[in-house]
Amino acid sequence: VQALPDGPVERAVTCARRGARHAQSVLAHEDAARLYELAVTALGPGADPARCWPLLVGLGEAAYAAGQFERTRTAFASAAGAARALGC
Repeated sequence: VQALPDGPVERAVTCARRGARHAQSVLAHEDAARLYELAVTALGPGADPARCWPLLVGLGEAAYAAGQFERTRTAFASAAGAARALGC
């Protein structure tokens, strides 16, 4: 993901999301949260809320499991904003 400016965003997001899911499956929640955050960052500001929402929920879940409660609150607040933007 460090090579993101030179590479395709979609590939970076897909790899980060897969890595995050794997990290969660082996209980590496801090790593999962970091990877979800990288995926959200890769999408950039103004990204489609439908693409951001599941990543933000994943970030919130991973951060909660890691005991990072402020990060959890921020992620879920952002996910709620994305859901509102989708009309949910």
